Amino acid sequence: MATGSTVVNNTLHRILEWAGNKSIYFYGVTIAALAYEFNLRRLCFDSF
Repeated sequence: MATGSTVVNNTLHRILEWAGNKSIYFYGVTIAALAYEFNLRRLCFDSF
């Protein structure tokens, strides 16, 4: 699990490389659009 701020602080690519074949979930508002566009797994407990 990682926060969407990985996009802002430019560590998203490192997180994805580190995860390899493992599932990784992102959470937070910052990742919302990117997760939608690139089919990344996202947890948002208040969205429907």
